[in-house]
Amino acid sequence: MSYETHLKDQKKKHNAEADADIAQYEKDNAALKEQINASLDAAAESQAGVYRQEIEQAPLDSRALYDQNAMREAIDRKKIQESLANMGMTDSGLSSSMQTALTVQKSRADNSVRAAEQQRIRAAESTIDQIFANKEQQKAQKGIEIDQDTAAYARTRRENANAMATETATALHNADVEAQNNALKVLQEQQNKRAAMAQSFINKGVKNSEAWAQAYYAYPDDSTEGVKYAYYKQLRENGYDSEYANAMSDAYTNAYGARGTEEQVNQAVVLALMATADEEVRKAGVDLQGGVVFGGGTREKYNPTADYAARIASANMAKLADKQLSDTGRMYATACMTGAAYAEILNDANAQQIGEALAQNFSGIYLEIALSYAGLE
Repeated sequence: MSYETHLKDQKKKHNAEADADIAQYEKDNAALKEQINASLDAAAESQAGVYRQEIEQAPLDSRALYDQNAMREAIDRKKIQESLANMGMTDSGLSSSMQTALTVQKSRADNSVRAAEQQRIRAAESTIDQIFANKEQQKAQKGIEIDQDTAAYARTRRENANAMATETATALHNADVEAQNNALKVLQEQQNKRAAMAQSFINKGVKNSEAWAQAYYAYPDDSTEGVKYAYYKQLRENGYDSEYANAMSDAYTNAYGARGTEEQVNQAVVLALMATADEEVRKAGVDLQGGVVFGGGTREKYNPTADYAARIASANMAKLADKQLSDTGRMYATACMTGAAYAEILNDANAQQIGEALAQNFSGIYLEIALSYAGLE
């Protein structure tokens, strides 16, 4: 994996973690802000409560003073009346003037009490207003401090996330490079050992494909050549000679490397098998059209049964006995020659019987070949 890919992945990972941390930090600070605001509200309410009591108490205190003023006025009036009575002047103008003076005096005293009460109330209300103004100012200040703290945390957390992403990506890339170098070293050692083993077998007279198949078996890998020689070894263990195994493994590897479907790969192997068999029997001078036919030379006497097909196949196999053919080549030639023999007696009436007879004696690709040479496919 490239450094850029590692960096992209790590940035995505660390930034996602940073986003989660920042979101949690913002949530915690929002809760802290609410807690501080509630605390400030409670403190302000507590302080304001004292002054609200002052406002409630002021009229009560004033009422007592009003009462004192009224009592003083009453006492003074009685004193004046008694004094004037002693002097025999209860209805004089002096009495009226003195009574009026007492009324004015009480009124002034009451006004003084009222003014003091209003001043006391205004002072308390002003203090309450100042308490709440201070509270709002403190809220705003604390809010700014918390918001600044949140922004600073987010900025630092993202910087750290990017730094961690770069550091981790570098470490991962270095580890990849080291692993690749180690893998290449191991691969080179495997290749050297494999080549030495193959050459050792070749020096002892082992065929090239056999030697390399054994070497890849001892030191396997998943390369194209490794796949080829593993399949070659399997084919040899299945009974194919080296020529057939080599041709089929080449076809298999080519189709496999071209990313063919399983059907396409199998088809390529079968075609290679048949092509090699055909080349072998033709080099041996076998006439694939000259198969053995029984029946006295007349078409009417030919027998399309399975037993007859078996006799023809056996006779054709015996006919090939003096040819230097592999088992695969001999089977291929027998299918061709037996099918060619049946071509001599094929007509519409016995076509099904001939097909069934061949199917009783051949299978798979060899049946297809026999039917083809018989003219049935």
